[in-house]
Order: sequence, then structure tokens, then C-alpha cells
Amino acid sequence: MVNKIIIPSAGQITDEFKIIKLNIEVGQKINEGDIVAEIETDKSTMELESFCKGTVYKILVKEGDILETGQTIAIVK
Repeated sequence: MVNKIIIPSAGQITDEFKIIKLNIEVGQKINEGDIVAEIETDKSTMELESFCKGTVYKILVKEGDILETGQTIAIVK
């Protein structure tokens, strides 16, 4: 099964997020609850958890990228 790690809605005024740090790499096995990235809004920095488990197949972003709610960070198989 293919899953996506996406930027969730944080319920804040802004829907823009900056990828501060990626904690995953292609080929890495991850579990639900693993911290896959640190993201920043104009108000705070937070950890992004995985809601799926599997192996990271592809990473679609790099550190420093600006993303919006709903955008995909990585594909997990």
C-alpha cells in the first residue's frame, strides 16, 4: 500500500510552513508516531509525525522549502 506524509492543517491563521529539518531518508523504515520533520510557521516550530508505517520510497521536498497545508512531503510504501 502506498501512503503519503502530508502537511496537516495546524488550525492557525497561516497555511504556509517551512521545512526546517527532515528526519527521514529514502529506504528508511518508519512507524506511526515517528517524527519525520520539523516545520515552522510564522508563529511556532513543531514536529511533524508520521500517520503511517512502511519504508520511505521518495522524498518530495528539501530543507528550506515553503509548503502549504495538504502538500505531500514523502511517499511511503
